[in-house]
Amino acid sequence: MRLELTTWQRLMLDKIVGALEGNVDTIYKASRVLDAVRMTEAETEAVCLRREGELLRWEDAERRWEIEIPDGALADWLTATVQAFRGWPAAEALQVLDLMEQLGVEVEAL
Repeated sequence: MRLELTTWQRLMLDKIVGALEGNVDTIYKASRVLDAVRMTEAETEAVCLRREGELLRWEDAERRWEIEIPDGALADWLTATVQAFRGWPAAEALQVLDLMEQLGVEVEAL
């Protein structure tokens, strides 16, 4: 699965997947996803990512990063994990909906 994620989307995937707890299978899958989505030092420098207290700040909010999830089963696991997450901020609805679309999740209209 090839994704074109914003910095915010990458950070959210890192947060969601990085916070998972579970059996060895879950941790193995999470570590493979984190290998793909975690930003390198060069990438964090490229967008001037910095911590200010409890907040993360960065520049170039429109930048997209091409991320490859290496196999279909792992992509399916990531999609199910992200779809089950219940902590999405409403203020970032456009980012969330874009991510869901990229993952192939149909969001029901009201």
